[in-house]
Amino acid sequence: MQGEHKTNRLVAALEALIGALARFSYNRAHLTLLGVMLFSVLSFQGARQLTIDTDMIALLPQSFRSVQDLETLKKRYGGSGVLTFYLHGAPPEIIEKFALDLEETIAQRPWARSVDAHRPNHFFEMRGLYFMSLEDLKSLRDQLHERVEWERINANPLMLGLGSDEPPPEFNVERFMTLENKYMRDQAMTWAVSQNTSDLYRDEKTGAVAVMVRPKGLATDLVFCKSVVIDSEKVLAEMDPKSYHPDLQVELTGRFKQRIDQQQSVTGDLKLASLTAALLMLFYLAFHFRRWFAIILIYTPLLLGIFWTFAFAGVAFESLNILTGLIGAVLLGVGIDHGIHLLGSYESSRANDASPEDALAATFGHTGRAVILAAITTAVGFTGPALSEFRAFAEFGTVAAAGMLLIVTAYILVMPALLRLAENRGWRAKQRDNSKAAPFYTKIDQWKRPALLIMTLACIG
Repeated sequence: MQGEHKTNRLVAALEALIGALARFSYNRAHLTLLGVMLFSVLSFQGARQLTIDTDMIALLPQSFRSVQDLETLKKRYGGSGVLTFYLHGAPPEIIEKFALDLEETIAQRPWARSVDAHRPNHFFEMRGLYFMSLEDLKSLRDQLHERVEWERINANPLMLGLGSDEPPPEFNVERFMTLENKYMRDQAMTWAVSQNTSDLYRDEKTGAVAVMVRPKGLATDLVFCKSVVIDSEKVLAEMDPKSYHPDLQVELTGRFKQRIDQQQSVTGDLKLASLTAALLMLFYLAFHFRRWFAIILIYTPLLLGIFWTFAFAGVAFESLNILTGLIGAVLLGVGIDHGIHLLGSYESSRANDASPEDALAATFGHTGRAVILAAITTAVGFTGPALSEFRAFAEFGTVAAAGMLLIVTAYILVMPALLRLAENRGWRAKQRDNSKAAPFYTKIDQWKRPALLIMTLACIG
């Protein structure tokens, strides 16, 4: 009994606190909205710096050996990944000239670790015999084997006088020189160069040339990727490929460019998903309440709460991963229920001839208590993933839990102030006639047993 009494006192204190906040917001609507506006402006800085990080490696904990080895690779070798300039569309000599100029220019950029525009032909020239064909190698082996056998037999003292008078097999020096000239440098062109008509990375069918740059940082660093791509585009703009030839085209590709394209694609998809969810909910609210100001009363606090959530995420994490990027659409769907319940309770109280103050007390005292408890339980549920070592789950749980609390706070502070402004301008809650049930529900009550049977069969099937 004593525990139950303490619980009742705690619930009563919670109702009184929520009711006091709602009455303060209603009685001082302009002051409340001004404070909310200032807080939102201050939160803009945190929300503005929020980005979407599509790097899957960044989701792994720093305690993983693979992540630690990647950091070691970065310190020793300056990272991994390449940025490729793809040159095409112009005559080969024009492309080659631009490629050489581009190689010289990029090599001077502070972020460039190395520029690779030429095939390693010199390496093959000096080691051409290592790449001898199997037929030539067998022929050379057979010649050497015959001469070695002859020398071995004639050098054996036990074989004196027993050997034949045949002369030693001649080692075909000319044959060896032919092989050497075939695979090593001669007066005309080396074998390695003969395999490629140019020492550039050129596609002989299309004439396109690739210039590959290895930056000093990692391709997983989104900020570094952006700086590299932006500076590379600036270099191309300054060099002006069209000044070399009107048809010369230069495109950026490689892991660094793909990293930026992937980030932009994911960001666009997340924006589209959030916008679609917002519009669908807007259509539902318009269908349910059939009054535009009711939509404002529900949507304004909801959007403010989500905006504060993004500001919190920007300060806490600075970036969202692919999973956490969907938090906007998730909070829209989960948070809008609170607004519908609160406005529905307020309209019911006003429809029963209750004064605005009494309606506020009933709405934010009783319904508001349920809304807050529901938000707290949901936030507690999200703290489970927040304790995960996997970054995607940890960030999602933390941001979702904070978002639920911020959305409820926005409803308690903003909705009463908006109701006061609406009441002052003649807005009245919609009068609902609850004496008659809707025809749809009447039909369901009449056909409840067949409907139950059909639903049971559908679930079994």
